[in-house]
Amino acid sequence: MATDDFERYAAVDDNISTEADISESAIVSTVQQSDDGDQLSDSNGDDDDDDATIEPVSFSLAKQSLENIRKFLEQKGSDSYETFYELEAAVYGLHRDNSTQSSLFDFFKRV
Repeated sequence: MATDDFERYAAVDDNISTEADISESAIVSTVQQSDDGDQLSDSNGDDDDDDATIEPVSFSLAKQSLENIRKFLEQKGSDSYETFYELEAAVYGLHRDNSTQSSLFDFFKRV
């Protein structure tokens, strides 16, 4: 490719607008809106906005995850399962603590 051809090729889009025209008032309103949003999240003390959208994890999903971790450890030939056993005990303990029956009538309807 000749130098002149390359120069014409490179200059084809020199006159094309690559940015939008925006007024000062539009910039100010955008900044003010983002500042208002930042103040709301700061006043709540939450730096992470994802906390509000996290769904609770079921015990069955936690058990499935433990099974996947066990399979991974077995496939990779791990020699130590102590940390896994501690995690498994913690998950089952949390489930047991959150599902204890406080009285004999908890699961029966009174007539």
